[in-house]
Amino acid sequence: EEVHHYAKHVATGEARFLATSCCPAWSVMAKNEFPEISQYLSQAYTPMVETARHVKKTHPDHKVAFIGPCSAKKLEAMRRTIRSDVDSVITFEELMGMFAAKDVDFGEIEGEPFADAAPKGRGYAVSGGVAGAIASGVHKLY
Repeated sequence: EEVHHYAKHVATGEARFLATSCCPAWSVMAKNEFPEISQYLSQAYTPMVETARHVKKTHPDHKVAFIGPCSAKKLEAMRRTIRSDVDSVITFEELMGMFAAKDVDFGEIEGEPFADAAPKGRGYAVSGGVAGAIASGVHKLY
């Protein structure tokens, strides 16, 4: 969605830029602290929401749990327009607490071959990662 928005509005000069982030805390901060750029903030859903909606569409009887580093995702998942898509959000810290409560010793777990994730999916978590994905998509599609 952001690729098409960028190509239609920013690349044509209609909009000065597109401000975007997968972080709901960043989006709220940008709206509150920099209202002059609010018209340039992306309205696209985050990868968490898009993935959850895809899962719910293809497997309506399944539950969706998001595991991530930040508790701001919990607030995002509680939004009225999203709460039916994401069933629960657990932070890495909470997950480690669950493992500790169950006395899970990772040293005792037998190893398995490492399944590496797709490299293009890793960039969202780093500064400039979303912008890089948008630029790549624009070059690929336009």
